[in-house]
Amino acid sequence: MSEVSKETERSMKEDTPEEKKVSDSDTSEVLPLGAILDKKTEELRSVIFKEMVQGGIPASLMDYMLTSILAEVRDLKAKEYSKRIIGKEE
Repeated sequence: MSEVSKETERSMKEDTPEEKKVSDSDTSEVLPLGAILDKKTEELRSVIFKEMVQGGIPASLMDYMLTSILAEVRDLKAKEYSKRIIGKEE
């Protein structure tokens, strides 16, 4: 498994707020977490399938690529949990 780059970690910190406001309507309404997750999941799904079609990427190769990405995300998650645990001990 490749080590997650510092650039990826920096990008995740900047782009992942704890609470996200509705950006399309510029109101102060806060979407429930479930709605945010559903929306972002659908956006990711759309991008992935579009890339598969446009790039002629078969499902077997996309599985390989997504598995690699998932490994990096899981590494970031482990680091995040570790930081939270260490922070509570101090």
